[in-house]
Amino acid sequence: MEVDGSMERKAIAGGRFEGVVTPPLAPWIRVAGVVGLVAVAAAYLWLGGTWWVGLALLLAPDLAFIGFAFGPRPGVAAYNAVHRPVVPAVLLVVALVLGSQPAALLMLIWLAHIAMDRAAGYGLKRAPQA
Repeated sequence: MEVDGSMERKAIAGGRFEGVVTPPLAPWIRVAGVVGLVAVAAAYLWLGGTWWVGLALLLAPDLAFIGFAFGPRPGVAAYNAVHRPVVPAVLLVVALVLGSQPAALLMLIWLAHIAMDRAAGYGLKRAPQA
């Protein structure tokens, strides 16, 4: 698949997703997603996280899709807000500095979700033009 700025992968046509697009990811971003997922999973287990809790919460960030009930723009804003790694990474550092293992484990699950999405080829969404 050729990746350039003009290519766009459309989401579900019609309804609340009308006009929402997900640009394709470069292959190296997908590889980085796989590496990140493995690294985050290893850190999660190393910090004492249980696999079944991590697996149960792995898709929790996708609850941001509820934002699409309010239209494409709020949906894209909600989805993109929880699919950027900056916030969970900063909160992970804060949790580690403060010694909060439960918070650190939750941030690692959040980061694992983002890495898993990138590995699967899902990136941030773009709202339809007004």
